[in-house]
Amino acid sequence: MTKILTKQLIIQKAKTDVMENIKSINLWGNDLEEISFITQLKNLELAQLASNKINTLKDVIKCSHLKDLNLRNNNISNIEEFQLLKQLPNLKALNLLYNPVTQHPNYRQQVLKYASQLEKLDDIVISQQERRQLQQEEEKENQIKQNVQMDQQKIKKIESKIFKKKSKENKGKYKKSEDSQKELDKNKENNKSQKEIQQFFYEESQEQQEIQIYDQKEFQFQNENKNIPILVGGKTHSQFQINDKIQEEEEIPFQIQKSEQITKIQQTNQNSKTNLNFNGKPDSFETSQHILCAILSLLEELKQKDIEILKKKVESKLQRDMS
Repeated sequence: MTKILTKQLIIQKAKTDVMENIKSINLWGNDLEEISFITQLKNLELAQLASNKINTLKDVIKCSHLKDLNLRNNNISNIEEFQLLKQLPNLKALNLLYNPVTQHPNYRQQVLKYASQLEKLDDIVISQQERRQLQQEEEKENQIKQNVQMDQQKIKKIESKIFKKKSKENKGKYKKSEDSQKELDKNKENNKSQKEIQQFFYEESQEQQEIQIYDQKEFQFQNENKNIPILVGGKTHSQFQINDKIQEEEEIPFQIQKSEQITKIQQTNQNSKTNLNFNGKPDSFETSQHILCAILSLLEELKQKDIEILKKKVESKLQRDMS
């Protein structure tokens, strides 16, 4: 069970019930753990709190007039508690012997660091040499802190430069990435165009192949059906015979024209016979002229197509005679 400082205990020890009049109090060996009521002693200058179970300074520092504080043989263990001693400007003597905090390697320096107003610590007078030494150590510590701060500032500047450099690099990479993406898109478009061109030529090639295959089949079909018997006018005729018939029909205009030319030549000869000289003989020069004119006229009227038809007819006749 926690033992608490009470008003009755203070009245018993101080022999008064007026808290403002109490300037010293002896609470040695009461196993006190909680002493918050001590803050009511506004004018307290001497506090004998040894051999209790106190583990903090947060209550006694409210007694701002304290000059002598004895906390020997208590349970104070946190060295950070010494920062509270700044709130006791009139404190001249402090005893913390046999508290766990005294085991800290820099215990004495830490106490004097925050309570430079002290003249005695743990019943030992603080000498000028100790103060100078403490001051030097404090200066070194401050120099170290200053160097650390400068190093931190340098580190921040370096980090800022690195960040800016990385930002520029990232912008460059982003721009390069954009350019790469544009180039990639352009290549895709080019590949698409090339594929379309290849597809076009492929389709053209396929179409040409289909035309060639169609022509080959058409040619083959014509060759196969060249001599197939065909029924014409109730009679069977071969393709060859039909072609001859067509050729003969095509030659009819030529034969008519030829007959007309022969008739013209005969009339010319007849006329030449009537032109006799007075001796009853024909004029040979005039006759020859008429014949030559008739031949030239016949040749002029014969077209190349007629000559070809005549040539084919002769060849056809020769083939039939040979068969």
